[in-house]
Amino acid sequence: MTDDQLFHRLFEVQADRTPGRVALIDGDDRITYDGLDRRANRLAQAIRTAYRADHGGEMPADTLIGLSTERGIDATVGVLAILKAGGAWVPLDPAYPVDRLTYMLADAAAPIVLAQPPILARHPFLAESGRRHLLVDRSADTEVSDTRPDNVNRSDDLAYVIYTSGSTGRPKGVMCSHAAMLSRFEWMWRLYPFAEDECCSAKTSLNFVDSVWEMLGGLLKGVPTAIADNETAKDPAALLSLLRKHRVTRLIVVPALATAMVEEAKRVGAALPDLRYLTFSGEPLVSDLARGARALNDRLTILNLYGASETAADATYCEIGAGVLDDPRVPIGVPIGTMRAYVLDDGMRPVAAGEEGELFLSGPGLARGYRNLPALTAEKFLDNPFVDEEDPAADTHRRLFRTGDVVRYRPDGNLHYVGRKDFQIKIRGLRIEPGEIEAVLAEHPGVQACAVAAHETAAGDKRLVAYYVPTAGEDGARADAHGLRQFVARSVADYMVPSLFIRQDALPLLPNGKLDRRALTLPDDILSDADYVPPETETERILTTIWREVLGLSRVGTADNFFEIGGDSILAFRVAARDKEAGLELAPRDLAEAPTVAALATRALAPSRIDIETGPAAGEMPLSPMQCYYFTWAKPNPHKFNVGFIARLGQKMDVPRLRAALTAVIDHHDALRLRFRRNADGDWHQYFETAAGVYDVPVHEIPLPENGVDERLAAIGDAIDRLHDTLDIENGPVLSVGLFAGREPGEDHFFFVMHELVTDAMSLQIVLEDLRRAYDQLGAGQSVALPAKTTSYRQWVTKVMAYARGGGADAQWGYWLERGRAAIPFPEDNPSPGAVQSDIVPFAFDVLDAETVGRLKARLKGGFQTRLLDTIFTALTLTAHELSGQRNLIFHKVAHGRETAIPNADVSRTVGWFITHTPITLRLPDGPMEGPVGLKAALGAVARQTADIPDNGLGHSALRAYSDDPRVAELAHYDEVRTLFQYIGDVWEHNYDGQLFQVPDAALTDVPDTVAAENLADYRLHVYAYMMGNAFRMKFFYTRPNYRDETIGRMAALFTDAMRRLMDLE
Repeated sequence: MTDDQLFHRLFEVQADRTPGRVALIDGDDRITYDGLDRRANRLAQAIRTAYRADHGGEMPADTLIGLSTERGIDATVGVLAILKAGGAWVPLDPAYPVDRLTYMLADAAAPIVLAQPPILARHPFLAESGRRHLLVDRSADTEVSDTRPDNVNRSDDLAYVIYTSGSTGRPKGVMCSHAAMLSRFEWMWRLYPFAEDECCSAKTSLNFVDSVWEMLGGLLKGVPTAIADNETAKDPAALLSLLRKHRVTRLIVVPALATAMVEEAKRVGAALPDLRYLTFSGEPLVSDLARGARALNDRLTILNLYGASETAADATYCEIGAGVLDDPRVPIGVPIGTMRAYVLDDGMRPVAAGEEGELFLSGPGLARGYRNLPALTAEKFLDNPFVDEEDPAADTHRRLFRTGDVVRYRPDGNLHYVGRKDFQIKIRGLRIEPGEIEAVLAEHPGVQACAVAAHETAAGDKRLVAYYVPTAGEDGARADAHGLRQFVARSVADYMVPSLFIRQDALPLLPNGKLDRRALTLPDDILSDADYVPPETETERILTTIWREVLGLSRVGTADNFFEIGGDSILAFRVAARDKEAGLELAPRDLAEAPTVAALATRALAPSRIDIETGPAAGEMPLSPMQCYYFTWAKPNPHKFNVGFIARLGQKMDVPRLRAALTAVIDHHDALRLRFRRNADGDWHQYFETAAGVYDVPVHEIPLPENGVDERLAAIGDAIDRLHDTLDIENGPVLSVGLFAGREPGEDHFFFVMHELVTDAMSLQIVLEDLRRAYDQLGAGQSVALPAKTTSYRQWVTKVMAYARGGGADAQWGYWLERGRAAIPFPEDNPSPGAVQSDIVPFAFDVLDAETVGRLKARLKGGFQTRLLDTIFTALTLTAHELSGQRNLIFHKVAHGRETAIPNADVSRTVGWFITHTPITLRLPDGPMEGPVGLKAALGAVARQTADIPDNGLGHSALRAYSDDPRVAELAHYDEVRTLFQYIGDVWEHNYDGQLFQVPDAALTDVPDTVAAENLADYRLHVYAYMMGNAFRMKFFYTRPNYRDETIGRMAALFTDAMRRLMDLE
């Protein structure tokens, strides 16, 4: 390897070769190789400028730069920028406790820290003590030059320092050079070369060495990398969905997560047809899991890698075939590339084949050593007594790394992993020194002595367990599992917090007085009789049985906290899957929010008496409130206002079976047979078109061109645009299907379009779910049997009419007449001109990342959604206040409309256009809005005002549509509102089942406009909020005659800042 073989220089070569190709995919965001290069150049120039300003000279090689970001595009920009600037990156996981981050920063002596703004706001100490900080986000991409900095490095300079668990109670920094990092990369590229159509994945925390290959391995070969946010990376179902969505071809995974993924794939019947390479790493791999992984894809190349941070992640590998699965545990194989392995006894002599010894490694992948720990470096990195001076590669093998792992050679030449020589632990691929946790736990005033060990459950999972002897005084009496867990969590990373804390009278000792770690066993029953509360109901009995089997316990009571008796986030997903099998629709988030059996059991809802129209609907029905509103503005073309769904098909569709399934769904859901007509006065009416079973189902079969992916996607997009134009609300159809047929597996696509007059987001979910169900039933030779009908759309509208005419809404006149009179709409640059749909422009931006959302959900428990909406409304009002000084604001909110105020009705599985546009009128309190006091006052005021809205606004829509009271005319001022807010959560992600309907290429999700371009723009600003991959995101759709682009950009920045400050309030 020559000195100019540096990662950032090789990346620049690739960026020049494929500038327009996508490099990174991060949720909805993408960045090309050229865009990534330019962003990194700008940040690198800023790093060098900051260093010169602070130190009066150029930044030398091996300067460590802190990097605190969530996994995503910003993280990769930061890594590349640090390397281009001449430094080495030090990942600082924002989820780590402050004490740990503070120590790492001090030990690294980093003069500069790169951080995302939300992380800097959460951890202001990153910028304290005279340390320079720079922001890693798009706001930094402004006036700095994007010229590539001159290179100042050689290949033996440091590329990164990663801190791992240390036996002294403090983490230790492993120093790795460009040469070591690239030696591992080049081995993989040479033995398992990339094809042009591949896609990598990144899901590992930047603080672990596997992230280096995940994040950077594909970038030098011109392939994209799909990045999983923190929530997706922990959720087997969500991770499988992401891998299918982006057609990922390479995945690195620890066995514990792989086990959960395989179980989930088998449970839902979802495979990974595009996956080509599955790499296990981080902990011993059992042969049963290697065999079971074929359920993901029976054509996989499966690898088992072994290594450590001290060996640039990986040092040996085994390609798994039938011949290596004869033992219960898969071998760790042979050295990668030019690495060498030595199996030695305690006297540093080679052992005979088949005998056990300690594994030592040499070669270009070895780390330089440990930061500021010369004695430990000398202990672990030794002079190699076996080096041959006549060997041309002697210089790369002069040092040996002592792994501490015991191995032996199998007869086939592969290394077999036996276990650790010391007491170091690996759980889910993460190396843990028990001494670090023990040192923290020993600082608790109620702990006299302690020890930490790992135990394997019956299911094969490893569980970290802490044993403690309490002190004799009051502090010891108060020391319990809950308090000790919180105490430890303040100082160590979350993966190092024991899942069990077991109280002991004394720790077991050897005759020499040392701790007998082998005697640290799990008691037969970790739960005391005093704490046991037996299950009483059938639901509680089901849940306790599931918990007991998953956690490997002999008994579980209804008051036991899942996360305090050995449960964790991975096991929560296993429990949720078992719940579903038992008929309980409970998600992992339910377990997080209600972590006891008693609390979880109460989430089951009892049915109530409802009115149901079971037969097929015929004749006329009244317009719903939203339909009444629609016909006031959908002019001149009411036929095009559609909702579409596009999916890549997991299998070839049988067209006659698809038609039959569609017919069954249309028979079942009456709203899909609605037609609209005008009377002589021009008023619109709706009626049910035909009797059930004779509906002509439009399925358009469209062949795709064979000349390339881009051409096929373009053809699908053009056809979708044409299909949108086929709907006709008067003569039909009001729904249509496009079936796109390709020549190769994975090319077929399915498009489903419905007019909004007969559907909404929840209705679309119901229709697609029933379509899948009917199609599968017909394929199995069964008759179609869809879930029972709920209250019909016609019954619902009739009930809402009664509600408006004395059934509840009549009592709301005072509220609606008074509330909106003095309200001020959202400020506009140019309020006067009207606009049409073609004037609308989108502006998308991120507000809260997945980590922040996850932390807030954990903190706020079941109140997250309420707090989120109150915060959004407060942030909107604060944004208007910042722009114009106004303290009150009015806008409309899209509500789902299926309100409980309507008696004896259940529309949970009813299709129709239920939504309403509810006026929201808010006023900020007097006084300054800055600082926690002002923000809390604003949030509290808004929360109280939104809580006062009767029936979530249904009354307003019902009165406007159906009331004969002359006061209806006095509600006309609400028609002047020109801002609409809509929050849909993560509803769209649920339409993809990963089997029949798979996530399509991203280019198809941005479908053509579904509203007739010539129609009036009913709103000038549409604030669209949603969850994607558990991150909270926004889109502003605005009319250019009324808003300038720069105003919208400022509005987005103000809103995001307000949201983050508000959500951080305790």
